[in-house]
Amino acid sequence: MILINAVKTAANYIFALSMPFTHIGGYAAVGLAFFVSWSSWGKHRAQPLKLLLKIFIIYGFVRAVFSGQPQVGYAAMFGYFSQWFLPLLLGMAAGDSKAAVKSFYIYMGAFFTLVFLSVLAYFGLFYKHLGADIYLVNEGLLKGLRSHIAMAALSLLFSFLAFSQTLYNQKLSKNFRAFFAAAGIISLLALALTGSRGYYIAAVLSYAAFGIYWFVQTGKIKAMIYAALAASAVMALLLSVSPGLRQRVTGTKFSEPNVQGRVILYKVAFWEIRERPFFGFGPGEGVKQEKYFNMLPPEQQALKNHTHLHSFYLNFMADFGLAGFVIFILMVFYWLKTVWTAYHSGSNFNKAVSFGLFWGIIGILAGDSFDTLLRGPGVAMELFWLTGIVIGLNESEKGDK
Repeated sequence: MILINAVKTAANYIFALSMPFTHIGGYAAVGLAFFVSWSSWGKHRAQPLKLLLKIFIIYGFVRAVFSGQPQVGYAAMFGYFSQWFLPLLLGMAAGDSKAAVKSFYIYMGAFFTLVFLSVLAYFGLFYKHLGADIYLVNEGLLKGLRSHIAMAALSLLFSFLAFSQTLYNQKLSKNFRAFFAAAGIISLLALALTGSRGYYIAAVLSYAAFGIYWFVQTGKIKAMIYAALAASAVMALLLSVSPGLRQRVTGTKFSEPNVQGRVILYKVAFWEIRERPFFGFGPGEGVKQEKYFNMLPPEQQALKNHTHLHSFYLNFMADFGLAGFVIFILMVFYWLKTVWTAYHSGSNFNKAVSFGLFWGIIGILAGDSFDTLLRGPGVAMELFWLTGIVIGLNESEKGDK
């Protein structure tokens, strides 16, 4: 048992250290945890989020059996299993509270290192290209070794996690709380430099919701106004010193090819959902329905080469139908409820992590209206791993009372 716990802890450390740089290390960590976590499968059996994830995965595999391309469906569901369920299990199996805390801070340190170097690279103070197809900055956008959209999503998540450490982790020294406040600001700067307009919207919405909550709880309206003015000033400064970013933001219009491409993909998704509203076409198959892409004019046919329909929710409905979407909505409800409960019942560290994670989830759920990060590696794996850590610590704290 001691050896198994040591392996679980090591797997969490590997995940925390490697995920900011490559999801390959994350897959290795969840795979390692899978083989040594059999004893954890029965734990938290009644936990609603874990139960709903199991139901969704079973539903997806069954739907794949009866789909037009079963092999595509199996591959898609293995992706959900390895990117949603296994990271959750890994976080829950972190071991004692010290291992969970160390794992979290290793992850925060690794990701902030990436953010800091990427921001330096954007302004020419560090290498933009680290090798073939390995970019911190490319095409005038901050990418941080991934797509600019994924970097924007993770920067938004990190900002909430960092600010929550400042606000709620009373065990941290003043210097560390100041450091996390600065790290949160730098991560928002990184988000701005990604040029992801979808995540600009997601950040405004999630931080507006956060601001309203904070005002209701504390009544500190001046602090909110100052923060909003400071954010606006920083964004204005960035637009003035970065012509490429300024062109990307101010040049946004409905006729822009990128915007038009998304609108057309949404149209294809609606056609598919209308055709099979209840059970969809099967996991991973919504984007492969050439019949609907062939309905587009010849000049739009190239869109059939897209790997997703540019909205997680429309893509999900096309794949799984209303039946799958109901499971997902229930999962999101219990996901947020679980994290919010941990925030209210937790103390110091877990309270801080839960609070930041809650708003980070909301921000990414908003951002995935314009992308499909939740169905791929990276962002989803980190969200569910952090959720597992929160659940494990919350149960541990309950046991200590």
